[in-house]
Amino acid sequence: MKKNQIALLCLTAVVMLAVWYIKSPLNLNKDDDNSLIVSGESTRLDALKQMREALRQERSIEVAALDKVIASESSTIAQKNYAINEKQTISDMTEKEVLMELSIINLGYTDAFVHQTDAGVEVLVVADILSETEVIEIMNLTYNSFVTETVVVTYKAATEFK
Repeated sequence: MKKNQIALLCLTAVVMLAVWYIKSPLNLNKDDDNSLIVSGESTRLDALKQMREALRQERSIEVAALDKVIASESSTIAQKNYAINEKQTISDMTEKEVLMELSIINLGYTDAFVHQTDAGVEVLVVADILSETEVIEIMNLTYNSFVTETVVVTYKAATEFK
């Protein structure tokens, strides 16, 4: 094969992968809530699952609106690029939040909820009490994962969610 044909095949493969990725980065399976399973039971609290689902729904609506901009023939290239970048930002933000929640759970806490907003990052930890050292450790993890100036760490006992 000639160099041009190989280059065309590679370009076609890249475009196909890009289209596939753009269409499916946030297709979240509703049955998969990233639960931590211990002895067949999930340690994730239902109240936090509902908060995650509400956030997931909100972001799905945003992504659907961005998909409309991308699919619209009347949208300019700049608008489409902006929509694609916003979808990527939402995807990255969601991924960071989930990884941060799992990192906090790996520290030995029952559950956690992390939500990035324009004002900063809010972290809710399920614990009976958090020492100052533990709060600082969680804040350092958060600052390492997110580009933000404000981190708010709060905690609640698991019994407060029932």
